[in-house]
Amino acid sequence: MRLRPAFAALAVACTISAAPAGAQIMSLNHMVTDGLPHHECMRRAADTILNIGYRSIGATSEAQWGKSQDDLYTAAVYCLRTRDVAVFVVNGPARDVTSATISRLLNAWRNTP
Repeated sequence: MRLRPAFAALAVACTISAAPAGAQIMSLNHMVTDGLPHHECMRRAADTILNIGYRSIGATSEAQWGKSQDDLYTAAVYCLRTRDVAVFVVNGPARDVTSATISRLLNAWRNTP
């Protein structure tokens, strides 16, 4: 599965769309969804964002978006229609927080029915 171009596009999109003034760090990871239907992936993505304590800020056709309570961090879970994968992205000012939030998202995804 060739995900490198998809990750590169997501990285650019998140950096441009979610970056307020100041330095921003982005962390990302993915998980194979094993044939999970797109609508179920999107539902699970929305629940996963809420389950880590972020609030929903909307959705696109392939992603659910959330914000941290302090508005410093943006998270997205992409459910790619063309791949059997969910991509997790977190953007914000501190690498330790973005990296830890990716881990929280992956754990929440695993625990979200």
